[in-house]
Amino acid sequence: MPRITLQAESKRFNLESLPPDGFIVIRALTYGQALERRQLATRLSMEQAQRNKTKQAGGDSKISKMDIDVMQRASREFEFANCIIEHNIEGPDGTTLSFNSPRTIDLLPKELGEEIEKYLDEMNGEEETEEDLAPFNSQSTQSSPKEAEESPTSKE
Repeated sequence: MPRITLQAESKRFNLESLPPDGFIVIRALTYGQALERRQLATRLSMEQAQRNKTKQAGGDSKISKMDIDVMQRASREFEFANCIIEHNIEGPDGTTLSFNSPRTIDLLPKELGEEIEKYLDEMNGEEETEEDLAPFNSQSTQSSPKEAEESPTSKE
């Protein structure tokens, strides 16, 4: 019978935004960790959907965007803590950064954070697109995509 390997695949990436020798080693999330990350994002989006249902018509779209930003940050914090297994990135005081602390992300220059984010997406095979975020950007009260298709107000 075939056996699974318990060691997740890892890969070293040289960081172009941290010359001359900046690097990170990233391991892919396990299936269970990927589910946990999705559950975290779903819980936050469900809280948003519930809040939208209690609002009167013409609710504040800024709140929706804020919750999506929080969802993305929480998901990234989870990936940084669980996927980066080795690196040589030091903080301003010369100590090696610990990505187990969610606030460590705040210390990263924008270019470095975006480069690491790109490698995390590459390793985990998940990239968010506008289509993925569309349900969160609308103020729809439908509870499922099927209802949206069946709705007389939906575009065909």
